[in-house]
Amino acid sequence: MSVQESRENFRRSRKEAFVALAGWFFAFAWTIIVSYWLGRETPAPLLFGVPRWIVLGVALPWGFSFLFTCWYSIVFLGERKG
Repeated sequence: MSVQESRENFRRSRKEAFVALAGWFFAFAWTIIVSYWLGRETPAPLLFGVPRWIVLGVALPWGFSFLFTCWYSIVFLGERKG
């Protein structure tokens, strides 16, 4: 591997790490803020038979993270082929 290829791999890896950390931070912040905000309601209102704070504060960011990971892997990491 040449020095130029090593630098390009490093730049690409750094970009991927930044995207991963930004996504993780967004999901973490969403979970903490929404769960705290909605979790204070008593009695806990239900959504789909589950407390609303769990659906909106936990399941929603997990689902979004899964979809974002699939999209990012297919679109951006897939262009590395060849």
